[in-house]
Amino acid sequence: MNSTIDILDQVNANLPTIILLSFALLMLLIDLFLPKRNHLFRSLLAIGSLCIVYLVVKLLLQEKTVYTYFFSLDSFSYFFHILFITVLVFTFLLSGPYFERTKIKFPETSLLLFFSTAGAMIMISANDLIVMFLGLELMSICLYVLAGMLRKRVQSNEGALKYFLLGAFSSGFLLYGITLFYGITGSTNYSEVNQWISQTSNKLSLTFWIGAGLILIGFFFKFASVPFHFWSPDAYEGAPTPITAFFSATPKAAAFGTFIKILIVAFPLVVSDFELILKIIAIATMGIGNFVALQQKSVKRMLAYSSISHAGYLMVALVVKSNLGYSSILLYLIVYSVTNLGAFTIAYLVNRKNEGSYSYEDYNGLATKYPVLAMFMALFMISLAGIPPTGGFFVKYYIFYSALKADQLLLAILMALFSAISVYYYLKVIVHMYMKPLPDSYETIKSDTHVTMGLIFSSLIIIIIGVAPSFWLTLTNRSVSNILINP
Repeated sequence: MNSTIDILDQVNANLPTIILLSFALLMLLIDLFLPKRNHLFRSLLAIGSLCIVYLVVKLLLQEKTVYTYFFSLDSFSYFFHILFITVLVFTFLLSGPYFERTKIKFPETSLLLFFSTAGAMIMISANDLIVMFLGLELMSICLYVLAGMLRKRVQSNEGALKYFLLGAFSSGFLLYGITLFYGITGSTNYSEVNQWISQTSNKLSLTFWIGAGLILIGFFFKFASVPFHFWSPDAYEGAPTPITAFFSATPKAAAFGTFIKILIVAFPLVVSDFELILKIIAIATMGIGNFVALQQKSVKRMLAYSSISHAGYLMVALVVKSNLGYSSILLYLIVYSVTNLGAFTIAYLVNRKNEGSYSYEDYNGLATKYPVLAMFMALFMISLAGIPPTGGFFVKYYIFYSALKADQLLLAILMALFSAISVYYYLKVIVHMYMKPLPDSYETIKSDTHVTMGLIFSSLIIIIIGVAPSFWLTLTNRSVSNILINP
């Protein structure tokens, strides 16, 4: 009887992922009977995704916690489930005009987005390295295909190929590291690996450190951190722009969330030994991401290098190794995700003439012709730059404060310096919108109600977190504390 109850609890806890996969397959069947109805299709997808969000929130409020050998579902996992599904909803809301303009088949794309999100949910819920790897690969394989959806564009094919080849290598490193861990510890379960380390912490072998290093390389690739960032700009530039927005949110959040969970549950006794390498990678990532972003002439490519620099800021919080640092990462991911989704949406709306250009000059005089779109873009750029009173300022402040509190003065100073440098290329977009003259010929920007709703909700989240950041930090702190108490 108890085993039956345990199985039901596990199914109930995994219900959001199960429903997500089932809904994706159902949408394919609907497409057979309602072809070429992208508008209706997007509405159904958004409604279905919101229902899953409601289910996850319900589980979170019930404080439903399930721990098994392969999965651990708690408020930490549910936090990321809500974030992933929210990103999915925003992607559906914001992508319509783009898919209509480029003639990309929306049902197939939405199926890949659903399965990629399901892979991210499996990753974050995993309590075992093998299960985590399966979720990672489910997410990654879908992303490789999504990156090359514009099959007639050379940049899209090139970006997808680079992403696939380098992703395959990184997966190989990660899997080999897991193999070494299994060989030396006899288990891939997070808690059992931690127990093994606690018994042999004074005499950890070279094999252990090689395995740990290979796992770090796998995650550094997913972070798009230096020197494992080369795939990111080309994949971001070549992919359909709404997919690029998805790239910048869900995979990055899944990688950081999973890495935090592994550090807390599997490696708490040796996490200090990773500090130097994390510190070096964080500094290099912030520096190269910002300095190369300064040189970009394409807004889309600038945002790609910007995402690299933001990965560096998040790695500063990883170096801190504190509850405040980890909580700051979770809050940062919320603000960063919705901001990037909004920014990339404005980017594809403004880029009307030549898909793939995304020049700064496209924004000349936008505030004169389309003041509302200019206002949204200005808010997104200000938030990414970390200027108050937006949510982007406070999430950077919390990471900065956590670094100071942990006596990481060098990291705090460099983070502040690189953030100040980033203001230039973010404000450059605003300058073109508000201070450059309107071109003689300005094509009509086509949007729809879904896009307007998505931009409004994105802006509200940024403003609300900026107005009441401590409330949101308390929520993320509670999620992290749960995993700290129940490793």
